[in-house]
Amino acid sequence: MVIDAEFNPNGERIVAISADKLVVIGPNGGEVKLEMPTEARAVSVSPDGTHAAVGHDGWVSHVDLESMRVLATHGVPALLDDVVLDVQGNAHGFPGTGQHVEAYSVDLATGAVRKSWGGLIREQTQARLHPSGTRIYGADTGLSPSDLERYSIVDGALRLDYDSPYHGEYEFWGNVWFDADGAAALTPCGVVVRLTHDRGTDLRFAMQLNGLRERIRHASSSAFDDLWFVVEESDGEGLDRVLAYDIETGESIERFETPLVDEVGDQRWLANFVFASAHSRAHYVVAGDGIVGSGQQALLVRRPGEFSASNRPPTASVPRFLTARVSEEIALDGTSSSDPEGVPLTFSWSLVSGPDEDILSPDALKGSVVRFSATAAGTYEFKLRVNDGERESPVARSTVNVFERDASLVHRLDHAIADAEYSASLHALVYLSADANEIRILDLSDLTQRSVALDHPPRRVGLSPNGLMAAVSHSGVVSLVDLRAGVKTGVQTFPAEWGDIILDGRSLAHLVPFRDQWVSLHSLDFASDLAADQGPVAAGSKMRMHPTEDLMYVLDSSELKKFNVSRFPPVELEGRWNEFRIGGVNDLGLPSRFPAREFLMACS
Repeated sequence: MVIDAEFNPNGERIVAISADKLVVIGPNGGEVKLEMPTEARAVSVSPDGTHAAVGHDGWVSHVDLESMRVLATHGVPALLDDVVLDVQGNAHGFPGTGQHVEAYSVDLATGAVRKSWGGLIREQTQARLHPSGTRIYGADTGLSPSDLERYSIVDGALRLDYDSPYHGEYEFWGNVWFDADGAAALTPCGVVVRLTHDRGTDLRFAMQLNGLRERIRHASSSAFDDLWFVVEESDGEGLDRVLAYDIETGESIERFETPLVDEVGDQRWLANFVFASAHSRAHYVVAGDGIVGSGQQALLVRRPGEFSASNRPPTASVPRFLTARVSEEIALDGTSSSDPEGVPLTFSWSLVSGPDEDILSPDALKGSVVRFSATAAGTYEFKLRVNDGERESPVARSTVNVFERDASLVHRLDHAIADAEYSASLHALVYLSADANEIRILDLSDLTQRSVALDHPPRRVGLSPNGLMAAVSHSGVVSLVDLRAGVKTGVQTFPAEWGDIILDGRSLAHLVPFRDQWVSLHSLDFASDLAADQGPVAAGSKMRMHPTEDLMYVLDSSELKKFNVSRFPPVELEGRWNEFRIGGVNDLGLPSRFPAREFLMACS
């Protein structure tokens, strides 16, 4: 059984520990084993790949990976659950027992031991050396609330610098993995945080992997495809799949099922560790057979030619619901279907059911857009598949609800609404769906709908006073969208979670994050690419723009603040505090008529 493993880019080798052995596994499955002086608990490979540090109960071993011999074993006063080997040859051991403890740093050349300083750490912390080699990031294990910490390496010892600003909002679950350039770190709950040299922006939420269902057991990043490779676990056991996520967006790219253990039966290998190659698009998976009493392990290798990301399947896209009256022309538009490699697509439609199933000829079901006029009221169900010449998409379905000429219309939306605003100038519902990276503009005159693609999952939307522009709040990002043209015109980042957002008459976006306790009001100027923070304001506050377009109101559970937004950054004016029992649902509404002298608050 592999207890711990790390990747050595020199020769594409995996360095693993199993009981009292260190095992080096080559890319073709060859193994070289080295006896350890005592049972091993953790392993770390030096950045240059020449040496390893192995943590034991009360000891740290120094291993030369070229000659495969133990150079020395040094005593430390702790049972080590993790170890990190830095650039200078210091092994930093993290104790597995003791609750609040100190880390022990061992100079492997001399055996000198130094204690960490700057604060106590939690037992069973798992840590990793940042690609810069200058600092270490760790994650709590078994602590509630869990957190992330940053450590500096000072004179061979660890100094606890600070932790993240999140205290219980995320289940970090005791591990961390870096992207190739060290700009971001992935945690077992799927949360990705940005990494910088500045405490004000370091360890700040960037995104969460979209659709992750289980805790991450192990992960690795590929610089060749900008992907996270992820293996999950359930009840402590690895699962029979490897997931790939886009590093930039957090979107799921593909799921790879592991092979069968043998040709008889249906048991698949259970992934425990995954490592992306440093020199190619290949990746390596260390897996167990999952058979009780067997304990067999395997190295699963996916070569570049087998890597399906080189030809990812296309995606069929069509409006989920359409609404019309009898004899009106209906257009089923599949032109937003896409292929990741940009290959031209062929379209295959089928009418599954409807009051008149002979309404369309076979030739009419082959184009990117299907047009027809229903002769009878009722529900028409369509399916669409697209093909890139090699791979076919999953089925996309569309339901067309057709009403009699004098009947009331009921128009169903494609998705659950995450947030919505009304644009009076466009007479449109502008909304965000809960499971699509886009903003949608539904024309209320004819129920036609347009969408604008976004790079990140959208959370909240705010419209400009004239209703022609929208600001969309994502995790750590704000997008600016021209609703009339249907295009995204700008993107700005900020070091916090998403929150309620408004857009003023000068296209300046103002946002209050919803997590933590006291946060900054973030103001973003897209035209000049400027950002300003001020506060504090309560996390989760609601915001509204006054119809005169020069005042902004911010409301939390006990305080109402007013800001002058005719300046940048906004200037806080007088407010009211603790005069009303506003708690519970927080919101406020301003009359649309001029002048607006009153507002309505949602009080408990």
